[in-house]
Amino acid sequence: MKDFSYITNASPAFIENMYQDFVRDPKTVDPEFRKFFEGFDFAVSNLKPQPNGNGTAVAARKETPAVPISEDGVDWMREIQVYRMILGYRNKGHLIAKTNPIRERKDRGANLDLAFFHFSEEDLDKNFFAGNLIGLGTTSLRNILAHLQKCYATHVGIEFKYISNQKKIDWLTNEMERKFTEPLSINTKKRILEKLNGARGYEAGFARLRAARLGDGWFPLMNPDDKCRAAIEKVRSYAREAGRDPEKIGIEGRISHGAGSEEAWRAELQAWKSLGATHASFNTMKANLPSPRAHIEAIRRFHAVAASV
Repeated sequence: MKDFSYITNASPAFIENMYQDFVRDPKTVDPEFRKFFEGFDFAVSNLKPQPNGNGTAVAARKETPAVPISEDGVDWMREIQVYRMILGYRNKGHLIAKTNPIRERKDRGANLDLAFFHFSEEDLDKNFFAGNLIGLGTTSLRNILAHLQKCYATHVGIEFKYISNQKKIDWLTNEMERKFTEPLSINTKKRILEKLNGARGYEAGFARLRAARLGDGWFPLMNPDDKCRAAIEKVRSYAREAGRDPEKIGIEGRISHGAGSEEAWRAELQAWKSLGATHASFNTMKANLPSPRAHIEAIRRFHAVAASV
């Protein structure tokens, strides 16, 4: 990850020289900082309109200043600190994304707190040109931070900076920072749901293929019905295609305690047996049994039923 800490610890003269290199030939500057200088120039050149002599306001023309700083006294070093924060979220925001609904994430050393970038709570309401780099325009650090967290650290985590194709990186960056937070239409949401459901079906098919080619058995998370029968036959056909004997691939049916009816257990065991299941497992979770002893007793009852099928 490029965080450019070496630049923020350098002297203003070093940054001035790098900026002058950019002015002479942008290609000589690191691509990430080239974007920063381009965004900074755009923000500064559009800061104030100037009259053209005929009373008409026109955008200020960018000259080549000795130091890249605006007339309003932009703090160059602080702008770079904000840019480091933007790069930090692009690179490591996924490490603090709230993708685990059960518990807080472990500390993965993302280093995205204010202090890491030499800011404090007192800086939150100060304005920075660097906001232009993420589509906000010149705005407060508070707004920049909130936008970055919304893009990269909510319930969706995205890791893409390892991609070697810069065009793909630029596209993903633009989508995340300019479009990701826009509300979706109901039709778009329906299409996303359809795609997710399709992917889930693909994943299930892939799991069956792996079981047939490599596994000793398969656990269908399904009811023992015609749909399950077709899925088992698909696994067996995959096995035959892979040159394996499908009869050597075990099929395990899973039966839940439910209301505790032995007749219901027997009927489900018979249904699994008719599908060619070779094993059966018994689930006592969520059965509201009062003690470990009660779970053990239920398993014993199920074993007796299974032995009679």
